[in-house]
Amino acid sequence: MENINISKNKFTLNIDEFIKKSVHFIGIGGIGMSALARYLLEQNYSVSGSDLKESKITDELKNLGANVYISQQTENINNAALIIVSSAITDDNPEYIEAVKRGLPILHRSQLLNILMNKEISGQNINKIGVAGTHGKTTTSGMIVHILHNAQSDPSFVVGGIMPELDTNSKYGKGDFFVAELDESDGTIINYSPNISIITNLELDHVDHYRGGFDEVLETFKRFILNQPAKSKTIINIDCPGSKKLLQGLGLNDKFVFYSTNAFSEAINYTVKCIEVKGFNSSFDLYKLGHKLGRVTLSIPGVHNVSNATAAIAAVMESGVSFAKAAYTIASFTGMGRRFQKLGEVKGATIIDDYAHHPSEILSTLEATNSVKENLNKGKIVAIFQPHRYSRFKNLWDEFKKSFKLADKLIVCDVYAAGEAPIENVSSADFIKDIIHKDATYVSGSVDAVSQTIYNEIEYDDIVLTLGAGDITRLGKNLLKMTGD
Repeated sequence: MENINISKNKFTLNIDEFIKKSVHFIGIGGIGMSALARYLLEQNYSVSGSDLKESKITDELKNLGANVYISQQTENINNAALIIVSSAITDDNPEYIEAVKRGLPILHRSQLLNILMNKEISGQNINKIGVAGTHGKTTTSGMIVHILHNAQSDPSFVVGGIMPELDTNSKYGKGDFFVAELDESDGTIINYSPNISIITNLELDHVDHYRGGFDEVLETFKRFILNQPAKSKTIINIDCPGSKKLLQGLGLNDKFVFYSTNAFSEAINYTVKCIEVKGFNSSFDLYKLGHKLGRVTLSIPGVHNVSNATAAIAAVMESGVSFAKAAYTIASFTGMGRRFQKLGEVKGATIIDDYAHHPSEILSTLEATNSVKENLNKGKIVAIFQPHRYSRFKNLWDEFKKSFKLADKLIVCDVYAAGEAPIENVSSADFIKDIIHKDATYVSGSVDAVSQTIYNEIEYDDIVLTLGAGDITRLGKNLLKMTGD
């Protein structure tokens, strides 16, 4: 069973000809696929799709007019004129096999997104902003959308998380901006060509795809940058060692716009001073080429979010938005779904859900949590971690062991396999035996099954932090239900 080789499925086509007929998404319930489906539905196109399980997302798509099948079988293709797949779809998928048999055009979701980004909207040329990098893509994308939306620019967007203010992960806007989160996990980032790109940081992740290690990640991003239009700009975080390695192979030129939260220099395009984190808020002074622009206040915590905000403001300013407008609007951004999302309180403890599933992300999230703890005089930080993918857990094992030092109590759940087969000696039980931590335990069973056990562990004034990219997100909601909240 192999993932589809998308290069075999490239078609030269007038996308309008096919979209106007019917588009079928194999795996429509995924966050990236659903965003594209929503975007087309908002333009009253005919959309169908399939998934293996029902979810809030599939229900919402049905309500918007999509024909959604909770199964994957040949007849679901029906009269579709265009098929969209993600990298999760394998070549033995019955719908994919049927599409190939019929000779239907098949596009990867990245190819469709790039086509949509390059289409004119209301007869206007579009400012295309693409956000890439190992960490922080969703929050940075959300910040940009929030700024543009509240500046009444009516942006189109397709991002990898739910915008709480708009309760959606995509929107067809009538303005001249298109904001997209660009996924590097499967190498398809090379399909995009925005006017302005952000690279938040670069580390080794998605080792199931990048089997050649970090060098393969760098090579993919080099191809991405070299594929950009002649007058494009790449906004890049030079605090990141991985980004510096990327630049070594590209040389410095006027395409690059640099930002930093650690180093102040008049030669760096965007820099910050006087970072202050208090509770759930952060603030900092922003400079451009050594000139102070003003103070920025955020309604979310963490130095990592100061970095995300710097990138977001840089992107909109390079697109013509004033600093005053950007600073004013970003102040009301309260975060993305599953990004340090405060769910409520249980037994006097604060429940926060976060998507962090890479060691660096976990460490940054715990640093932000620790700041909240200290500023608000909270009790223990109880981190509940669900490892995501055996391949990531194995290859970043030692880094994971170092990432929980700020957690007062660590509870590790079973690995969320995400379709991968188990790897010998790579389990949560093995991890607990190997990690050196003052209070770490392993709890086996499904998220629903372990909820009661974890509920019993919670004490007044704790900060309970659920971490992971799998179904760990249900745990906080389960805890709230137990208290009737």
